[in-house]
Amino acid sequence: MTGSDGFQALPRHLLGSAIEQGDMDAFARSPFWTRDYIGLGPYRIAQWQPGSSLEYVAFDQHVLGRPRIGRVKIIFVGDTNAALANLLAGSVDFVGDSAIGLEQALTLQDEWERGGAGTVFYRASQWRYTAFQLRPELASPQAMLDPRVRKALAYAVDRQALNDSIYHGQMAVSDFLISPQSQWGPAVAAAAATYPYDLQRSAQLMAEAGFTRGADGMYESAVEGRFNAEVKTADSPNWDAEAIAMAATWRAAGFGVQEAVLPAALSTDPEARVTFPGMFTSTTSQGEQTLSAFTIAQIPRAENRWRGGSNRGGWPSPVYDRLLDEFTTSLDPATRAAQLAQMAGVFTDDLPAISLLFEAQPYATVAALHGVLPVGPDGDITWNAYEWAFR
Repeated sequence: MTGSDGFQALPRHLLGSAIEQGDMDAFARSPFWTRDYIGLGPYRIAQWQPGSSLEYVAFDQHVLGRPRIGRVKIIFVGDTNAALANLLAGSVDFVGDSAIGLEQALTLQDEWERGGAGTVFYRASQWRYTAFQLRPELASPQAMLDPRVRKALAYAVDRQALNDSIYHGQMAVSDFLISPQSQWGPAVAAAAATYPYDLQRSAQLMAEAGFTRGADGMYESAVEGRFNAEVKTADSPNWDAEAIAMAATWRAAGFGVQEAVLPAALSTDPEARVTFPGMFTSTTSQGEQTLSAFTIAQIPRAENRWRGGSNRGGWPSPVYDRLLDEFTTSLDPATRAAQLAQMAGVFTDDLPAISLLFEAQPYATVAALHGVLPVGPDGDITWNAYEWAFR
């Protein structure tokens, strides 16, 4: 098994005995995974200080030729402002892997553009979405179990306004979890249902679901009374502002929605992340690897200690699961594209989540470092690191 969600081929002479003996602790502790790692890349580990830095030296026998930079040092910086300060001070030449956030990237752009000191790139590798709670025992209001209500809420989200006001226009509006810039983009675009900002269509769907607007302008029904829901997100300045903006827009459209924040102390609590009553906005990777996160098997439950994929709302779709099984076992690209198109259609029609934006992950390089190139949403920023050079 290979790829971003699996293991590469592993050396039997180094790891085979631990696997054959079923000693997974020994397997995990093997120095192969740390200082003695042997790969096929352009560099090999020379020195490693856990939690601090890694140093690499060029591998002379790299299949594409010896790297042009002989030695590379990677420094781990957990604070985005500190990473920005290092770049501006000339202490580092390149940042990636979310070392800087959007705010730091914009500051860097403004600073560098004046003197041509470097370049900031963006890669739309993350997908931001608002999941609906679809477990009947948890969903409140129960009206959100009705796809018409979910679609009405989707039509009442002004995603471009969120992008412009919260993310400085640097994100991209999304219709499904796969970017239009990926290899599967055309297949998705042809099949995914879209939900542009359309309050008239939103009102039509609410009427079909049995809701009317009361004297206060808010939706209510004879069955459930006033529509009241919560949209929650993890604690972060941009995400807090996003939730506030979404809730305000929904209220203006007649939906009684209040924003809420999951406290940082509960951010790693799997149960707290998935037992929300209404909606929860979060981020995951875009692309093919995320398709399996929305299967029935990935629904977090008490039985699996609330762990699973991105299927936080507990969406059960046997049709989607069947299509994914077919997609993952097919080899013909045209067949796979057709299967993926059907999956996108099923997902966006039943709408277990509102697709919001593709988040742009910034990475930056100083002007003296040549060879760093823009990459697509599925790309690896360092794919051509052996060609990088200082001039």
